[in-house]
Amino acid sequence: MIPAIVVSSIFLLLIIIYLVAVFFAYRGAYYNDEKGLPISLHALHGVQYKEYRERMDQAIDKAKLIPINEEVRIKSYDGKSLYAKIYISNLERPWVIEVHGYKGIGIRDFWGGLPEMLYRGFNVLLVDQRGHGESEGRTFTFGVKEQYDVDSWIDYLNKRYNNPKMFLYGISMGGNTVVNCVAHNLPMNVLGVIADSPYNRARDVVMYRAKERNYPHFIAVGLLYPAAAIFAHFNLNKGDAAEAVKKTKIPVLIIHGNRDKTSPTFLTEQIYQANPQMVTYFQVPNAVHVMSLLEDHEGTVNAMVNFIEKKMHLRVLPYNNPNEKEP
Repeated sequence: MIPAIVVSSIFLLLIIIYLVAVFFAYRGAYYNDEKGLPISLHALHGVQYKEYRERMDQAIDKAKLIPINEEVRIKSYDGKSLYAKIYISNLERPWVIEVHGYKGIGIRDFWGGLPEMLYRGFNVLLVDQRGHGESEGRTFTFGVKEQYDVDSWIDYLNKRYNNPKMFLYGISMGGNTVVNCVAHNLPMNVLGVIADSPYNRARDVVMYRAKERNYPHFIAVGLLYPAAAIFAHFNLNKGDAAEAVKKTKIPVLIIHGNRDKTSPTFLTEQIYQANPQMVTYFQVPNAVHVMSLLEDHEGTVNAMVNFIEKKMHLRVLPYNNPNEKEP
């Protein structure tokens, strides 16, 4: 018979090995190891972006030159320091809160969305999500906690600028973040949501990426769920955008490229199907993940302008950048 102390030691060793594996799953899935890298290194990488690389880098460089009116910090609902840049067009005009994606920063993902909104007469609050950029920490939760950070930014704008009209605009992970906000008790001055290349649920995109990397399903479940709970402190089953839009009265526009392999369209179509009356779905042929503005600039801009004017009932001004013509 094996002595009890040996059995206990083996059991303890197995637990330690398992927890180490869970920790490495956390580092791979929910930890931002790219935070602090130079802006040039934040450009999206991978084979799918090869054809867009030069134009994307040029657009990022131009966006970096747009004058920042102010840099601000607030505290999140759970005490973390959150950072954003303010760009003023006209304080009599509405605001847009722009929320970037996975391991990004505001200026990387909104190289197109920032100038398009600013130079069409909207004031922009360009945020760095928790665990990214100048905001606190390195851990992120695929929109589960981040959605409540958006509530804090809404409250900030309402208190500082006396409840201005505004809407939310998110990209990729930021798209899921802002769509989930429609299930909150948002103030009446939040008039709509634009989401570029979002996904329905945090667990959907996490498990999809694990599958793409050929991880067996039982291993992915056994590591990624406890990694979220133990080290990232969130429930991977939360953050269901389709459930969020079911009863919403806030209009939502989803923009998605049909060649997106990072967050495929089937992860988004569930959101549209949950409430077709309030969710507008615009699919861009041949566009990969978050590249709709580069693949079909005119069509994507027209979709956003029509949505803002017809669904939110806000006036969109003609594009007016004093330094250049419209891209």
